[in-house]
Amino acid sequence: MDHQRFGQWTPEGATFYIRGFGILAELVVSSTTRWNDYLMVGQTMIGVRTLNSDQTVSVRYFHHDHLGSIAVITNEAGAVVERDSHDAWGKRRQPNGDDDPTGSITSQSTRGFTGEEELAVFGLVHLNGRVYDPLVGRMMSADPLVPDPMNGQAWNRYSYVINNPLAFTDPSGYSWLSEAFHAVQDLFRSVPIIGAIVRIAAVALCGPGASICAFAMAVISSAAVAGITTGKLSAALQAGAVAGLTAAAFYGVGTLTTPPGGIQPFTGAHIANIAGHALVGCASAVAMGGKCGPGALSAAVPSFAGPFIKDIGFEGKLVAHTVLGGVASVAGGGKFENGAVTAAFGYLFNEAAHERTKAEVVRQGVLVGLELLNPHQDQTSNIQSLNDNFARVVDPAAIDTTSWTARFSSHATAIESPPIPDSDFAIKLYQDPTQGNVIAVVYPTNSFMHYLQYPLYLMGAPVNYWNASKFLESRGGGR
Repeated sequence: MDHQRFGQWTPEGATFYIRGFGILAELVVSSTTRWNDYLMVGQTMIGVRTLNSDQTVSVRYFHHDHLGSIAVITNEAGAVVERDSHDAWGKRRQPNGDDDPTGSITSQSTRGFTGEEELAVFGLVHLNGRVYDPLVGRMMSADPLVPDPMNGQAWNRYSYVINNPLAFTDPSGYSWLSEAFHAVQDLFRSVPIIGAIVRIAAVALCGPGASICAFAMAVISSAAVAGITTGKLSAALQAGAVAGLTAAAFYGVGTLTTPPGGIQPFTGAHIANIAGHALVGCASAVAMGGKCGPGALSAAVPSFAGPFIKDIGFEGKLVAHTVLGGVASVAGGGKFENGAVTAAFGYLFNEAAHERTKAEVVRQGVLVGLELLNPHQDQTSNIQSLNDNFARVVDPAAIDTTSWTARFSSHATAIESPPIPDSDFAIKLYQDPTQGNVIAVVYPTNSFMHYLQYPLYLMGAPVNYWNASKFLESRGGGR
């Protein structure tokens, strides 16, 4: 595992470390060979069983002080065979407290200060993550992070336990914040899909249409994941920059190819959207040191599928695009997590970024229809979104309805405009009998289509949204 040593070579010989599944052992190879099997109770080391090359076995038990340093070693019979002592900063000293200026003290165990391994050849203590020099009371390398910016002692990243060695120990060699950082780093490295999920989720939390928020989160999350995973600032800056450019490029593709009513299958807009996605996916992959093919596939395949899965909601479409992109990347010889992020960004910054609610599409259809019927009247502030089937009219008198026709039905009183120029649709205004609102819709002039849609409307289907979408599409997207 990271930050755990596996071997040590000194003039006296070599030591190999074996740790895992509750086992801690050492193979020491020198003029003679021996196995040290450490005896553990929970996380506490209570002794060592030594098997020598001549097949003799000895057992030594450790007795600790309040810091976990070994103070006394006893044998199998319980007799004291060694007494140890350390000064406040961990330097070995005589059992009576006298200094050892020549470093001549030896021990039957390599374990000593706070129960960690002592590198007697160098007079250092190995704290797993970093090496500590008890003579000067400082680490040999800096802690990657400052754990507590409000504590002046923490700003010296070489200091040992914020200069309070009589109260604290450092079993990992890192501050709690650095230890947490390395735990997350290990997780991101061993399970890369988690980093991909973090990046996608950070952008998705902004929701559809929140382009500025989504762009910022794409840059920040991509830089953070890359920085944590690699531990390199340059990699974080590169990932953030590429994510920002990728997001902007996908947004641009959406702006150029997506009509207000959405992309319909096998139309020119659909083909252009697929091609644009493939180009952006390729460029993004190459910019991050990958291959063009998997990047292009991971963006193009979900783009192709987009019109066929447009009615499964924001979350459903995000998951579908992510999975399709990951699978497409693997099929092209790339990594699932890379394709998943590319596809998710393709959806979030293209379709979702330009996605309008059904209510907004209904309102836009009514506005465009009224504009075409009477180009000299601006109804922008007069028409408001209401729901997936109707727009609300603030002031019905502001609409010129002199040439409109009265229509009557069992559920509402309505007036209908003449056909909107160059279309098969008209505008209808209803007096809502339940809330008192005057509501408006784009309505098909073909009576057969009306009666075909009526049962769907009674079942709650957003048929007027579909009508508005088809109308706007026929007008090239509206305004």
